[in-house]
Amino acid sequence: MEQTPVNSDGQRARKPRRDWFLRPACAIEAEQMSRSHPLALEILLFIAVYLCSGMVQGLIIAIPACISLFSSEAFQAAMAGLIETGDSAAYMEAVMESASSLPSWLHILNLFSTVIIIIGVIVYCRYIEKRSLRSMGLVRNGALREYLLGLGIGFALFCAALLLCLVTGTLTIDGIAESFAPLSVLLFFFAYLVQGMNEELLCRGYFMISVARRQSLPVAIFTNAALFAALHLANTGIGVLSLINLFLFGVLMSVYMLKRGSIWGAAAMHSIWNFVQGNLFGISVSGTDAGASVFASTLTARGTLINGGVFGLEGGLAVTLVLVSAILFLTFKLPPKVDFQRLTY
Repeated sequence: MEQTPVNSDGQRARKPRRDWFLRPACAIEAEQMSRSHPLALEILLFIAVYLCSGMVQGLIIAIPACISLFSSEAFQAAMAGLIETGDSAAYMEAVMESASSLPSWLHILNLFSTVIIIIGVIVYCRYIEKRSLRSMGLVRNGALREYLLGLGIGFALFCAALLLCLVTGTLTIDGIAESFAPLSVLLFFFAYLVQGMNEELLCRGYFMISVARRQSLPVAIFTNAALFAALHLANTGIGVLSLINLFLFGVLMSVYMLKRGSIWGAAAMHSIWNFVQGNLFGISVSGTDAGASVFASTLTARGTLINGGVFGLEGGLAVTLVLVSAILFLTFKLPPKVDFQRLTY
């Protein structure tokens, strides 16, 4: 019979808590290096960091965006129509339509420009919060191995959701896309590597770990996943199921980062998920047009509950099933790569 462990006082020792009540070394290190804040203040600081970095990014991308917009044929036609008819409402509608169909190179440039947010987050954490790169999950040891593993897992997860849509007849792959341009697709790949790291470093490496300095790990995961979903509220086609899936995606990335002990794998999973969805299979990425893609896919109108409709697969039940399954597997079956430390209250 297994003996009940006892502590130094001869009393029955408590059973160790499960992993989701424990805190990883990066959170312990962040707490030791910098002062923690109440949850409400952490959220306000997150919004401030995001808005300040986003404004700098917006100012940089605004110049080429305006040049592209004002030189487009659609904008010239809208201007001519305004001069001829004086109908300002029709003019604004035409301008908005032309703005929504900006060229792929500008989309690529916008993705690359998210490096500004990465820099802003690192500067804030290093020089304001006084945190190390390691506390943000930017661990050098095994970084390439973790990144490649994350690329493989992210690819497999999205393909699982795609397969569900194919099996249920709610999606068809129509062959090579007319928009296929090898150079553009390659540039989209590298651009999404930057964009995926941007969102992971912002939401997980910075915010989640900052919250975990004072709050329990479940609170840190829930809060950062909710804010991650909220960042997409302005996206085309957003709905209740889309927000649920974005929240679940945030939870999955959080658990994976904490289990693996670094941010590299989560960033890779995020990046390859977006790239494969948009530029391999030509499906909208969280409501954003894919741009150049290898294959053209059609989402059936009768299957929007499963395939997500105009928002892309992230707005459908196929992705919900994949994300919930992955979260349960990571939480209950995958042992952590790094040691977790007990929370003290």
